[in-house]
Amino acid sequence: MFLWRVASDILPTKEKLTRFFPAMDPKCPLCDVSPESSLHLFVYCHAARFLWAGNVWGCRPNAMQFDCLVFVDRIEP
Repeated sequence: MFLWRVASDILPTKEKLTRFFPAMDPKCPLCDVSPESSLHLFVYCHAARFLWAGNVWGCRPNAMQFDCLVFVDRIEP
């Protein structure tokens, strides 16, 4: 279910929450560089990738297909 939410880009990330709370800082709390989006958290954020590399579930974002997220990220304003 979680991976479906990631792939559907429906996680309540800071990037999405700033639509409802404009005063919220959209930056990623892990790296404080880019806006926190699903794509950033599971593909681009160096801090999140470090955490994923050490997880006990054997889940590696770099081994997953995120083509739909890349497409969604490109079409959003």
